Amino acid sequence: MLLALALLAGCAARPPARVEIPIAVPCRVTLPPRPVYATEALSSDAGIYDQVRALLAERRQRMAYEAQLEAAARACS
Repeated sequence: MLLALALLAGCAARPPARVEIPIAVPCRVTLPPRPVYATEALSSDAGIYDQVRALLAERRQRMAYEAQLEAAARACS
């Protein structure tokens, strides 16, 4: 009888349970500097050829800048 009581007493205590709770952490990412776009340096009397070249260069600059911004945003998620 004492043996049965001793065995039951050992089952009465529960081991501590580990609980994991996610905690929000603020994102600390440095944003890339905004580039100086090609059309900003273009003079107002530039020809159509120079304007189109500057617009195409600016498009590539914007695509590269957006890729850097997207990489920074992905680092936070």
